[in-house]
Amino acid sequence: MRQILGFSLLFLLMWSFIGLIAGTFSVEASTTPTYNVTFVESGLPAGTMWSVTFNGQTKNSTTNEITFQVQGEAYPSFSIPDVGRYIPTPSQGQILVNSSLTINVTFALPFVKLVITKLEVVQQSTGTTVTELQPGTSYVVGVDVQNQGNVNALAEANETILLNGKLVTSDVPIASISPGATDTLSFVWTPSTSGIYTFLVNVKASPNISISASYPLYVGVSPQKTYNVSFVETGLAQGTEWSVTLNGTVKSSTSNTITFQVPSGTYTYTIGNVTGYLAKTVTGKLTVVNGSITVQVTFLPLVFRPVATLYISYNGQQVTQLKTNTTYDLIVGVKNEGNATGQGYVLVVASQGSITVLNKALNYTLKPGQAENFTLLINLNSTSPLSVSLTTYSSTPKGEVPVYNSSSQFTVIQQPTTTKTTTSTNTTTNTTTPTKTNTTTPTTTNTTSPPTPKPSSSSSNTTLIIGIAVIVIVIIAIAVIFLRRK
Repeated sequence: MRQILGFSLLFLLMWSFIGLIAGTFSVEASTTPTYNVTFVESGLPAGTMWSVTFNGQTKNSTTNEITFQVQGEAYPSFSIPDVGRYIPTPSQGQILVNSSLTINVTFALPFVKLVITKLEVVQQSTGTTVTELQPGTSYVVGVDVQNQGNVNALAEANETILLNGKLVTSDVPIASISPGATDTLSFVWTPSTSGIYTFLVNVKASPNISISASYPLYVGVSPQKTYNVSFVETGLAQGTEWSVTLNGTVKSSTSNTITFQVPSGTYTYTIGNVTGYLAKTVTGKLTVVNGSITVQVTFLPLVFRPVATLYISYNGQQVTQLKTNTTYDLIVGVKNEGNATGQGYVLVVASQGSITVLNKALNYTLKPGQAENFTLLINLNSTSPLSVSLTTYSSTPKGEVPVYNSSSQFTVIQQPTTTKTTTSTNTTTNTTTPTKTNTTTPTTTNTTSPPTPKPSSSSSNTTLIIGIAVIVIVIIAIAVIFLRRK
């Protein structure tokens, strides 16, 4: 009887142990992953309240981040409302969540940005896109225009077709283009004779938006392979009109890209003047070899920046320690380190303590990179340190504007005087040796013990299993002893 009871007890203990281990790992394996979806905004003034509705849940924040948690994979939608006059991009959408994500949201005041993306020539009867047109056949000719702004744009395209510089036909299609959308502004044209026509496009929209493009149209003539030459600008204020001339063809735009279509070859280009700005490279050459190219155009604000320097000279030698009752040359240099010509003055103020020994304004007109030197005479009567400050000013329509400031200080010693003395045969010399005191500062070293790492969940599970195993082994041993005692 004892033997049967012992074996039963042993079986129950082993089964419980196996079940406990299997349960521990099954709980870990069945845990559903949690993903973070974080919306990060830019463009709003600091501290502005904004909100996001995600998967039916709405959260607000005055920081630039809003985070949601998603259990397992999902395909939720989101929407972001306007904040006052600030419009978000994107304002809505749907995303696949199978990992933690970050969605960037840009807020901006209402604006329209139009870009001509490509030429569209479609045969009217078949709807087929063509590159070579035939006389007597009707085509839908136009351009694709994309609105990269955040509000609707009412676009008007002035489209003209020329042959040998003479007007053939023109039309003015109009379209309302929503944010992020692309629309085709086109009209129907039936060419009558063969030749290479020029298609000119000027797209306008409010406020003060104007972009232009030109394309060749080949009628009864095999088209020459052309490639895009795109000029992309940085540095201009949004909506500023700029232009590029490529081999005599001028195009302008208020967007940041101007594109030409040209065959392979070498071309010269010129960047047009923009009020208040200067192109880093105004003219240049480019070569097109069986492919499109992009030219980066950097605009810099026109800045007049006069920077002043100072040194003191005596008999042509620079000095840093001055003497009383001595005349020195105080030399002030001014250099224009900006990219625009300007005029103004440098104010030179020299003082010893509360006494002003020099106060002089020196006028200049400087081109970019040009420098000018001024020489002033100065004579000092006291041993007080000499302080000299330089302030440059730029003349603007709103008055004199300070641009640069610097200051220097010089020590002044007494100029020794020459006197006659009678020397006695008995001379007594007293020498005093200064006492030198060395002070040793004790060094204190702080040692911080590293923090004790927290046990991980896997370590806890391992400890639990080992503990259970020890208990089972002890119980098995007791059962074996019980069975031997018959």
